[in-house]
Amino acid sequence: MTSSYPSERRRKKRAAFSKLIRVHEIHESQSGNIFEMSQHRFYAQSVNLSEHGICLILPEEAPILKVLKLELPVSESESANIYGRVIWNGKRQMGVRFSFLDAKNKKLIQRCLEYLS
Repeated sequence: MTSSYPSERRRKKRAAFSKLIRVHEIHESQSGNIFEMSQHRFYAQSVNLSEHGICLILPEEAPILKVLKLELPVSESESANIYGRVIWNGKRQMGVRFSFLDAKNKKLIQRCLEYLS
């Protein structure tokens, strides 16, 4: 399997972010218009975080463009539930670009990044 690594075209700075992230696999329907959460879930260790995405260390590989739901603990009492697509993977790591990011979760991530910097 070929790995694809990100080039340094990032628009936003990343902050070190070492948390255990609960990951749910999402399956697209035959029509591609509906997403369904799979019963398959696992935990991944995060490496870093930005407003646009996250880098994770994986117990198992997810294919590029796979849709995932991530539960990110952004504070002691709050988690952001965010959907994203795998945009690169390799060497047991993957990059997930956030998609479908609503205003509430965007604000939670921004607050978390402010705290980390």
